[in-house]
Amino acid sequence: LEMLGARRDILDQPAFFNVVVNARAVYRNKKGHWEAVFSAGAGGSKKNGSRMTMIYIPPGEFAMGLKWETGGAEDESPQHRVNLNGYWIGKFEITFDQYDFFCIETNKKQLLSDRGRGRGSRPVFGVTWSMSQEYCQWLSRSSGLVFRLPTEAEWEKAARGTDARRYPWGEALPDCEKANFDRCVGDTDAVDMNPAGASPYGVMGMSGNVWEWTSDWYASDTYQSHTA
Repeated sequence: LEMLGARRDILDQPAFFNVVVNARAVYRNKKGHWEAVFSAGAGGSKKNGSRMTMIYIPPGEFAMGLKWETGGAEDESPQHRVNLNGYWIGKFEITFDQYDFFCIETNKKQLLSDRGRGRGSRPVFGVTWSMSQEYCQWLSRSSGLVFRLPTEAEWEKAARGTDARRYPWGEALPDCEKANFDRCVGDTDAVDMNPAGASPYGVMGMSGNVWEWTSDWYASDTYQSHTA
């Protein structure tokens, strides 16, 4: 990895190293950030539902939230600086393939309904916070790594980077090339369908398609009471 340009201070971080040594493949993506691919499930299955791609978000500060004067809502202002350790986050939203694989591996009585919208590489929906936690716990057991939902701060840094941009791709208003929203396709779409909307780190689907869970409990005054 040093030959591929990984800094020694990054290699020495357990959060980075533990994922890398368990991965099937490690490489730099088109935006220059580290990606790791591995399989979860019995025997390290190579089925579509078992494969997971993670992106490493390096440590450091970023601007969280929006400023009042730029249209920040009451529950996302004031903008403030947050310093995070390095961490990994999924490159894509969890798909029906992946969640179906989990249901089969854990002997669920039935698969989650797609309500006629389609399964496969479309993002799974209708998953509660508790169901998301159960999925993370299963991933941890089956992979030998520690999986959890990201905090709101971790999710936002992965989506926006460190330059305080408004959207994952920058300041330009959303369009159907960058995100699936409104009447772009009229429904959910495959998780890899909007590469133009990738975040500065290469994380996909951080705007549009489906809502995503974080580990935090919601409070309308969080930004006012916690500014560090």
